[in-house]
Amino acid sequence: MRNSNMIYDVNPLPERIKEARMAKGYTMSQLAEKLSISRQAISQYELGVNTPKDEVFSKMVDFLGFPVNYFYKPIEYRLNNPVFFRSFKTAEKRVRDISRVRIGWMIEILLYLKRYIEFEQVTEGLIRSAPSKDDYYDDEIEEIALKVRKSFGLGLGPISDVALLLENHGFIVSKMALNEQKVDACSVLNTFEDRRPLIFLTEDKTAVHSRFDVAHELGHVVLHSWVDEEYLEDPQNLKRIEKEAFRFASAFLMPEETFSREIYSTSLESFLPLKKRWKVSIQAMIRRCYDLELFNQNQYEYLQRQISSRRARINEPLDDEICHEQPKTLKKAMQMLIDHKVQTPVEIVENLRLPVDQIEMLCGLEKGILRDKKEPYLRIVKNN
Repeated sequence: MRNSNMIYDVNPLPERIKEARMAKGYTMSQLAEKLSISRQAISQYELGVNTPKDEVFSKMVDFLGFPVNYFYKPIEYRLNNPVFFRSFKTAEKRVRDISRVRIGWMIEILLYLKRYIEFEQVTEGLIRSAPSKDDYYDDEIEEIALKVRKSFGLGLGPISDVALLLENHGFIVSKMALNEQKVDACSVLNTFEDRRPLIFLTEDKTAVHSRFDVAHELGHVVLHSWVDEEYLEDPQNLKRIEKEAFRFASAFLMPEETFSREIYSTSLESFLPLKKRWKVSIQAMIRRCYDLELFNQNQYEYLQRQISSRRARINEPLDDEICHEQPKTLKKAMQMLIDHKVQTPVEIVENLRLPVDQIEMLCGLEKGILRDKKEPYLRIVKNN
């Protein structure tokens, strides 16, 4: 018996063993060392060739920190579409593996929530087919970005909350802790669950950085839904689509017609009020000015040197004053289940069979909200 409360007639699923290992960022060799077994044994467990003995499995569960029933839950989905990582070239395979596992968990959470809750439909016409040539012209991307703004009912001014805007048009936005400076964000078009785009942000970025990440991933969804894993294996293709998504994000957040009117100086100080208004980094605005030919090469390079000399490449002025945008859809959905007594926190955890801290993180919930907090019932029987 592997748990005092549960008896399983089946073996733990090989794919869940692999998934749990990847979610924690361990190689097979690292996990084998922690469990005092061979790497070959781990490989056999993950391939389904062999099954871990009770004592090994118990040690594995304790070490990885997963609920026992997680290892017996069938995977109902297949993530067929590629995941777009904004810093794909610098993101380690370990980090990409962790992200892919969490994306899968997000799909499981969505499938569960959709039993009870109707989500906003994805706005029609956003996702484009493959272009007739290898890449998009800059003018095409500018035009596409304007069309997307129009489909969202936006004018040409600053966007107050980019994450909320996308959530209101059927996107799922989530934040996850990776503790990796070289990873910005990732996105995937979820073909298993009604082609709903999923965007994942990292928690340790500035507010303006995260806003640009959301717009960048929107660019991938709009421009590159036709891309497959084989296409991404070519470094030139990867470089091209990253450049296109960056141009889209710039055009989406800073439309040429209105943004260009507000540029009146080449000094860094002149961009401070613009940063407050557009909620975009000074570096991104300077690049936008260069792309729109408002600044020439010499002016652009001069400003880049100024940024470096002031050590503002990572931390810019006003970064601490602009508030982070928080995804709301998943948090609201979970709260509705609890508030309307459709499911208790304990039932949610039991049904999802995922680590509690991961559910809370992906859904933007307060830590501990899904844990069983029942206190002993006491009553006064005598009052002196």
